[in-house]
Amino acid sequence: MKQLFKSIYFQDYPAKPSAHRHIRLAFGDNERSLYNKIQNLSSEELRRLLGMESYEELAEHARSNALSINRACISLLHRTLGRTIPLDMGDIPALESDPLIATYRNGHGEHLHSWFPLLEGYSSRFVKAVMQTYVPKARKIFDPFAGTGSTPLTVASMGLIGYYCEINPVLQFVTETKYRTMQLNDKMRKELAEKVQDIAFTIGFQLGNQNPDEHIRETYSSTFNGSKFFDSDVVRFSVRCL
Repeated sequence: MKQLFKSIYFQDYPAKPSAHRHIRLAFGDNERSLYNKIQNLSSEELRRLLGMESYEELAEHARSNALSINRACISLLHRTLGRTIPLDMGDIPALESDPLIATYRNGHGEHLHSWFPLLEGYSSRFVKAVMQTYVPKARKIFDPFAGTGSTPLTVASMGLIGYYCEINPVLQFVTETKYRTMQLNDKMRKELAEKVQDIAFTIGFQLGNQNPDEHIRETYSSTFNGSKFFDSDVVRFSVRCL
């Protein structure tokens, strides 16, 4: 069977004229179901599903994982959309929802969601959609790979009981911090926010007065060979605080 193709426009793709600034994804026979899910999506929607707003970011991701651009995109789409429709689930109906709710970006602006960006994350809407579709009568939910806690925290906000496991100690801390913050009243949250802002200002001021470590800067440049792996502000502060 012939291959199927889908184009994605990237404004920074190195091509002239601008009408040619797109990549063309090829889908084989074993990826037809994935193609069927994304064939009618716009380039903007596909970039959001990939979690990549620029071609430079996508190319860096592909290089760092030793993948071609095409295979990197297919892998990212499988990972994102794989949460939306379960495989080998017998008579369980497909989740009828916007596939973008299964991405981290869709939760932008949600309470607590942006505290710790995680590419593999998803929005509270996705948690609620899955529950409404498959377990509408559930009172207890267990997430064995909780990440930053989107599932147990959403479940708790609905007045249900949420359990979770997470092996990464940093993500454990993030989830626990979010949960404790949810228990505070408005006055305590305001006081805490003011303290955090003061700490952030103090740290920023102190870092601004530190001389950058040239050895770290040179090591970063040589390691990534000129690629822009981190934002310039992140690099600027990192070489001062390490």
